[in-house]
Amino acid sequence: MIPKSPNQTPEYFASIQDPKRYVDACLEKIADWREYCTSRGLEDLWTQKLSNYYGLSKDGYSSSKALSGGTEGELTNIKVNDLHKLIQDQLVVITATRPAGVAKAVNSDVTSLKNARIGSAIAEFYLSQSGFEQKFVNACEIALTIDESYVDISWNKNAGDEVRPDGDPNAMTATPSEGEPPQNAPAPQATPNMIMSGDAQVRVHVPYNVARDYDMTPDNQKWHIFSVLENRFDLAAMNPKFSEQILRAAQDEVPQLKLQERAGEDCVYMHLVTHDRTPAVPQGRYSLIVGDTLIADMPLPYPEYPVDRLTPGDVIDGPTGYCPSNDVMAMEQVTDALHSIVTTNNVTFGGQSIVGPPLTGITVSEIAKGLRYFELPPDLIDKLQALNLTKTAPETYAYIDKLGQKKQEVLGSVAGTIQQQAAQGASGSAMALVQAQAVQFNSGTQRSYFRLLSRVMTKLIGVLRVYADTPRVARIVGKLKSQGLKEFKYTGQDLGSISSIVYEMVNPISQTLGGRMQLAQDLIQNGMITSPRQYLTVVETGNLDALTAPDEDINLLILEENEWLSEGKPVRAVVTENHANHIKSHMSVIASPGAKEDPNIVQATLDHIQDHLNQWQQASMQNPQILLATGQQPLPPPPPPPGMLPPPGPGGPPGPGGPAPQGPGGPPPPGGPNGPLESKQPSQPQMPKNPATGERAVVPGAPQ
Repeated sequence: MIPKSPNQTPEYFASIQDPKRYVDACLEKIADWREYCTSRGLEDLWTQKLSNYYGLSKDGYSSSKALSGGTEGELTNIKVNDLHKLIQDQLVVITATRPAGVAKAVNSDVTSLKNARIGSAIAEFYLSQSGFEQKFVNACEIALTIDESYVDISWNKNAGDEVRPDGDPNAMTATPSEGEPPQNAPAPQATPNMIMSGDAQVRVHVPYNVARDYDMTPDNQKWHIFSVLENRFDLAAMNPKFSEQILRAAQDEVPQLKLQERAGEDCVYMHLVTHDRTPAVPQGRYSLIVGDTLIADMPLPYPEYPVDRLTPGDVIDGPTGYCPSNDVMAMEQVTDALHSIVTTNNVTFGGQSIVGPPLTGITVSEIAKGLRYFELPPDLIDKLQALNLTKTAPETYAYIDKLGQKKQEVLGSVAGTIQQQAAQGASGSAMALVQAQAVQFNSGTQRSYFRLLSRVMTKLIGVLRVYADTPRVARIVGKLKSQGLKEFKYTGQDLGSISSIVYEMVNPISQTLGGRMQLAQDLIQNGMITSPRQYLTVVETGNLDALTAPDEDINLLILEENEWLSEGKPVRAVVTENHANHIKSHMSVIASPGAKEDPNIVQATLDHIQDHLNQWQQASMQNPQILLATGQQPLPPPPPPPGMLPPPGPGGPPGPGGPAPQGPGGPPPPGGPNGPLESKQPSQPQMPKNPATGERAVVPGAPQ
């Protein structure tokens, strides 16, 4: 809110239309946020933790070298970087499991379900091939180190593939050359500016560079201003209308949350203003500011607010997050001091010392470097007691170890515990349990991590739905790695039926190697794993897609057939299908009163069910191996037509008329050599043998 005189009405900064006043108001918001961070000690805390994370203590010690201290250089100060190792342990626990998202469809029709599968493939492609996953890991690392991180997703029109040359004849870039070309040399060729297809991009931000309303909690924030360091010459090339203002823009003089003092002269901060759709700003607002110039200003161009946040925890009734690394900073300072004491004792007094009478005839240059000579009167030399100057109290070492354990407890790291158990010969199950407990300890951060993945990837679908107006081809590796590279095309319209991308948390035990091996053993016992490839897939990833994908494809086919039948379209059955499952599912098509009143739907459904029965019967009599391969039971042979005699039973007459005449080859077929059953009823084959037991299959009612 821009302050006014008592006689003027306050004005909301995001509603200002005058460009100059709007830019001034946004820059004032940035300055207010930085002042809040400085006054509350957040800037100092974040800088201190960031420095410690990269091996620089508050007192100037470095983990990369030992520094001399004290008035005479008598101290040796070192930095032991425990914080980096502990946070990396946390990061591995949270992000070690490869995330796999599932797109959710708005409706249950086959088209929506297919589009959802395309959405899952697109999410997987952007996560693995476009570098989104590394961005999310970076966001998690920042949040574990300095309380929180922010992610914004946007559409970069200058990214993607080349589509066509720019139609503007003036948009030509001459090939640079030095000096005057020879007279007979061809004229320099002009290269047209290319129109790019554009692509989605994700950026990660530290909290200091994300200005916001510090009176509001994170859930109630309506706007954010991101300060992004960019190359000023690239910005000028992308915004030729404002190139002069961009190239002349002064650097941001406010100290940034960075290890270096200031950015290079080629860089300048671009301020991205994002405002959600609210009653005060119904269309939202999306602006770019460089220096004091408004480069772009428009309503919010994305379906959803393109900003998300990751944090291990929130400050109660505050605008920032809170992470456990805050609670180890004091311990870091103490352990640095104790390590420096131990190092000083050993470095300063580790050399040999000589005790003797006052030097007579011995010059200082004759004493080896690093030795010390103590002069004592001759009568006191024999009375001198041993003095161990390198000895440090055992309590000091014990306290250093205690602080190390406390740091692990605070941050939930179990690396030291697992190493100790391994040295003691603990079982793999015991170490897997400890690791699972560490995952459970960090479940809050992991839940926030998965929520960030779900929200950003869902917004990715919304961005593509708006801007992906040209067919795009993306190469992705299938989840099962069995079909190699696939190609699929999508446009924004294909994604209209996708509601969300969901990344769900799983049981912590499944994120450990021991837990996945136990899961694979259970699946083997239940008969769900039948090949080495399936076993290795479950052990390596914990992902059950390799086992469930074929069933999902079959269920999707049945749903598509139901849609065709509900429209009265004929559908053919195939002998390899599971006929019982198909028949049960297709019966639902004519289960409603409305469908029963439509003769086309009824006829198409009944014809298709009969087709399944015919295929099933034919396979039972002529090709029962297919039924065994698909886990189906054969059907009994059909009964003979009315008036026809049944086949002769063992040891008994065929019917009431007495025994049939016997020919040289046995009893004649029913109806005579040329009877009606001879052409209509095929001979009954013997049932196949079970390869495992060697016995023939037994079907009730069928001849054995």
